[in-house]
Amino acid sequence: MTTKADQIRERRRAFAAPGSSLDRTVRWLAVGLPALVGVIAALMVLDVISAEGGIGILGALLGVGAATATQDPTAQPNTGGGNATQQ
Repeated sequence: MTTKADQIRERRRAFAAPGSSLDRTVRWLAVGLPALVGVIAALMVLDVISAEGGIGILGALLGVGAATATQDPTAQPNTGGGNATQQ
């Protein structure tokens, strides 16, 4: 084997060894990702049961409810009747 190949192989072995940075990263992700999902789920539940009546976190992120917040509350709903001369 060449010296370069031995160096590459040694780096790969060190990376895959027990207790390496890969193991620490996987362990952190195994705890962190489910915790993050739990936090997001809790925020969604709290958003639904909140009594503020706002558009909420998800609505703000997705743009839902933005149009209804700016509409005139005294305006009559459009029933589609319109003027008979319009096509």
